[in-house]
Amino acid sequence: MKTLITVSHQPLLNKVSSPEAMQKLASFSEITIVPAGIPYTNDDLFRDIADYDAVFTSWGSPKVTAEALSKAKNLKFVGHMAGSIFPYVDPAIFSTNIAVCSANYPLACATAEGTVAMMFYGARGMGTLAMRLKNGGWFDNSSETVMGVYGANVGLIGNGEISREVVRMLKPFNCTIRMYSKHLTDSQAADMDVQRASLEELLIKSDIVSLHTTYTPATEKMIGKAEFAMMRDGALFVNTARGPIIDEDALIAELKSGRLNACLDVFCQEPLPASSELLALDNVLCLPHTAGTNKYWNSTLMQCIVDDFECALQGKTPRGRIDLERFNRLTPR
Repeated sequence: MKTLITVSHQPLLNKVSSPEAMQKLASFSEITIVPAGIPYTNDDLFRDIADYDAVFTSWGSPKVTAEALSKAKNLKFVGHMAGSIFPYVDPAIFSTNIAVCSANYPLACATAEGTVAMMFYGARGMGTLAMRLKNGGWFDNSSETVMGVYGANVGLIGNGEISREVVRMLKPFNCTIRMYSKHLTDSQAADMDVQRASLEELLIKSDIVSLHTTYTPATEKMIGKAEFAMMRDGALFVNTARGPIIDEDALIAELKSGRLNACLDVFCQEPLPASSELLALDNVLCLPHTAGTNKYWNSTLMQCIVDDFECALQGKTPRGRIDLERFNRLTPR
């Protein structure tokens, strides 16, 4: 058994791997890691792939193209040590017996943690209150309060691993949680103890709205002027999904009016330009696409793929298995 790890950026490989994961993989497969610091291209993968039973990819890896698949006579497994595998495999792979997996679950846990942290930051007004203090002000406990998260109406747009983890993390805070997704069934909603809602109902009734749907042509700008207008005065909008799912100009207009607050980890243009109007607003927290960053969860990405590889070899269904239906719903970038 031979495994090719196509990560040439050594700091990235250090981030997503662990000695334990390497040791476990080495216990049942010979490991080849592409040379560090030298870009590993599609042509390089085409040249090498015939020798390997498994290919591990991550951010910046070459794509397993249809041409590469035509040479991959021994290939049994492709594991992506990151989230969306959409840019890294050709759909032709799903007409083969090759198992395809991603390490989305650890990243979902990290992103959910980032999302909930942003909810608390925004719902407690930490940014504006800290700025008030810096400007010489204080807080009048006799007449002022903050919304907070405990007992809040929370609306989650999208039913995936991230939103399900957010639901789990919010359980101790007695929130009423509504979820909108075309893929959410009544039984799934009952299992999570959330209320299945239309998008309109969710927007109208939520104190906090958090976006978790995937970015596809069908979801581009799905939250725009009309949707933001439905949200309650003083509501908090959180986006840790993808920037282009919203109409950013429409959100900026609402934020400028002071009617809404926001915590944003993703933007239509990344890196966010220093000239962006978002950076000049006091009622929005802007972060540089870091919600999925977490030292513990990031270090488990390879372990997740190694476990799935072992599972696939044993004829079992890996946790992170991707089939064509799920692949077609993935964020393309």
